[in-house]
Amino acid sequence: MTLVFLGWQARKGCGSDRRDPAGLRGDAPLMQLLRDPVARPPRGKRPNFFALEVSSPGAALLQDELASRLEKARFYEPEKRPFWPHVTLARARTEKREGGGRSKRKMPVKRRPGRLPEDLLQPFDAVRLTFYRSILRREGRSTTPWPRSSCPRTGRPVK
Repeated sequence: MTLVFLGWQARKGCGSDRRDPAGLRGDAPLMQLLRDPVARPPRGKRPNFFALEVSSPGAALLQDELASRLEKARFYEPEKRPFWPHVTLARARTEKREGGGRSKRKMPVKRRPGRLPEDLLQPFDAVRLTFYRSILRREGRSTTPWPRSSCPRTGRPVK
């Protein structure tokens, strides 16, 4: 689940420092994936993005804390849209043009993702937070892990 998009950062600003830049404290948030995938855009246009929504008040609190800390450090500019806790399942790529390059038109989704199986619907503690540096290239985006944080387990019984 993505908590914040940092946007473009100068390489010098990111550095190779592998320390936790957020300094987060507190318990790991309890999360639960919801069964049915959600399509975006929801109606009208053909969907080009599918996600599983996540039920987690703790994730919303963690996102708010992280966004505030990174904004104060002038490392993040808040988004206009509200935080939407979800896990991306599929994203349609843009169509290739004849002669190379890509058009703005998305490829059609041939098979929609199905419902999540029962055994994956159990609540769980999200104990790791990883920062990724996204590098945009002509061939597409690549991501590399940067620092990782760990949150202590809550000790709640997970069903």
